[in-house]
Amino acid sequence: MTDLEMIKKCAEKMVEAHVYRDVGFYDPDTPSIVYSDGTGGDYDPLHDDAQAMALVKKLRLSIDTYEVGQWRVYTEELATLHGTMFCADGDDLNRAIVECVAKLDN
Repeated sequence: MTDLEMIKKCAEKMVEAHVYRDVGFYDPDTPSIVYSDGTGGDYDPLHDDAQAMALVKKLRLSIDTYEVGQWRVYTEELATLHGTMFCADGDDLNRAIVECVAKLDN
């Protein structure tokens, strides 16, 4: 899955979680979120710490470290559905968060 596809899935999850209530649409070519009043802004949780943390809070993700500099991101939903608790890991926390969210639909 490309970075853009993962970001799009994150935006869709945030819309589902009613974080962006007044979203007109998500433009994957930019990537940006366009609000119903015509304003908008960049959406890139891979590089924006606040947007990545918003995913953690709204989707109730858990984060652990398993060795120095390595992160694991998981959710109980995946543990129940697939029998595995950890859905993404790596040395880049934002990427692990985004990868985990992208897997929530699978």
